[in-house]
Amino acid sequence: MSKSIIVTGASRGIGRAVTLQLLKNFNSNVVAIARSEKDLSSLKVHVEEDLGLKGRLEIVIGDVADENVAEQAVQKSLNAWGKLDGVVANAGISILQPMGKIADATMEDWKR
Repeated sequence: MSKSIIVTGASRGIGRAVTLQLLKNFNSNVVAIARSEKDLSSLKVHVEEDLGLKGRLEIVIGDVADENVAEQAVQKSLNAWGKLDGVVANAGISILQPMGKIADATMEDWKR
């Protein structure tokens, strides 16, 4: 039986690679979350048209730090596949712009 997984930060880099591996090599269904609509839409087109995996990828555009975005992703998994088996929490931002000391980061920085 296929697993249903949410992947955050899924539009580029490691998140995109994890999403593609889950779809191609682990027969998983994936809800991909990222802030970049263009990159997520491109990923969906690639998955459906190039890989022929229509119906196996849902996308949610937004910041995973927003509780509504996270809830939307969970709901998409439940609506599409009736379950949610796991989360790959890959999203990240640099909290120290451009570079700084970790000790200088605030609690609010870390919560992002």
